[in-house]
Order: sequence, then structure tokens, then C-alpha cells
Amino acid sequence: MEVGQARSGPGGGGRLAGHRCVHSALRGKDGKCSIDSLPTPRSEAEILSSANVKSFSFNELKNATRNFRPDSLLGEGGFGYVFKGWIDENTLTAAKPGSGIVIAVKKLKPEGFQGHKEWLTEVNYLGQLHHPNLVKLIGYCSEGDNRLLVYEFMPKGSLENHLFRTQYLYDVGLNLAEVEFSQRGNDEDQ
Repeated sequence: MEVGQARSGPGGGGRLAGHRCVHSALRGKDGKCSIDSLPTPRSEAEILSSANVKSFSFNELKNATRNFRPDSLLGEGGFGYVFKGWIDENTLTAAKPGSGIVIAVKKLKPEGFQGHKEWLTEVNYLGQLHHPNLVKLIGYCSEGDNRLLVYEFMPKGSLENHLFRTQYLYDVGLNLAEVEFSQRGNDEDQ
């Protein structure tokens, strides 16, 4: 079956077997996308020794993010915290703020519900996939209990933020409800 085709039969229920952006990124030379195009499962050692991404030390990322300072914090999710940092374009070592490449560093929460397995999956797949619509994984850190991912920085935020601006939509809805409520109160007074 090709990625992106609907499955039918027991348990299929018309679900898609693939995701559109991954579907586009996995097209073979013949222009078709198939399950065979998916990266094959590899051992942890094979994944982490891949030439596609750089292995950073914890100290390198600590320096790149200015010691994970609160003013470098970009956000927080299920995985952990995301910090802004800078690395040299040529050497990929820590650079002074404002110089070099801007990066986003995801730092796994030790107590987070997503753990080492999910971190390793991101290194495995995003380390192999390269597509204009996917954020580029530059590297990772696996040192002691520290698990970090280094991505290219997206200056206008993530796609998720643009598609699901929940706080903004919540605030707009709340404001509209307050206006409606106050308007009904004024109508009843007259």
C-alpha cells in the first residue's frame, strides 16, 4: 500500500496511512511514495552516530543558550522547554547572541511523560528527512540524563502556533461573551 492511501477492512476505518508533509518528503526517484521509502528502524547507536546530525555536548548547548536563562526561553510543551540559542555557522559551536545561526533547543523534562524513546524517534526520523516544509534538525545531546534536540530557529513561531492560537481565540471568545452578557443586561434594564 502507498503512504497516503486510505486503509479499509478491519481496523482501517478509512484512516490515512501517512501524513501529508511526510508523504511529500518520502517520494522516491519515480515520484511515488511508499512504505518502503520510510526510514528503517535502526539501533540507538546507529541513530546517534548518523552523519546527518551533530552530536552536541551539554556544555556546548548550555553556552549556546546562555545557561538556559529564563530570557532565552521560547516556550514549553509536553517534551520540555524550548530555548533560543546561537551557534557558529561553520563550526556549529556556541556563538555570541546576535551572531551566527539562531537555533531552538528543546530540553527534555526529566519527569516529562514523553521520554527517551520519543526523543530518539525524533532524532531518527527528523535526522533523515529533509524537506522545505519540515523544520531542520541540526543536532542532539545525549549526555547523562540530559536529552536535547537542536533545531533551526523559526522566527515567526511554529506552524502549530499559527494554526491553533488557542489563547488568542479563547481571549476573543471571552471578550465577545462579556460584550454579549453586558448588552443583554442593558436590554433588560430598559
